[in-house]
Amino acid sequence: MYTQLALDLQLARRKAGLTQTESATILHISRYRLGRLEKGSKEPTLKEIIRLSLLYGRSFEAFFADHMQSAKELMWRNLSKIKPGPGQTADTVNRERTLGRLDCDLDPEKDVYGV
Repeated sequence: MYTQLALDLQLARRKAGLTQTESATILHISRYRLGRLEKGSKEPTLKEIIRLSLLYGRSFEAFFADHMQSAKELMWRNLSKIKPGPGQTADTVNRERTLGRLDCDLDPEKDVYGV
């Protein structure tokens, strides 16, 4: 179940002043499908996520904050499993920069501003 997303979708639609039928029409999905998304029994497709973001004026991150946090935690744990590289080659020229950026972006001790 996707309960937080479902609640966010319901709230966003109500704040927009739209009915399920109106939202579904604009999104080019059935009212039944929108109802299932709002109940949390179905997960939206990527196309639906984009359309929902445009319709309600909300970012992907705003709709999926809880998923983003769990993904960050998982990636942070897995980042420590990456061993040092054999050295710089044409294939790994940006490897250290990427790993360093991930270390900063995923560090749970830092807030969103890196402090």
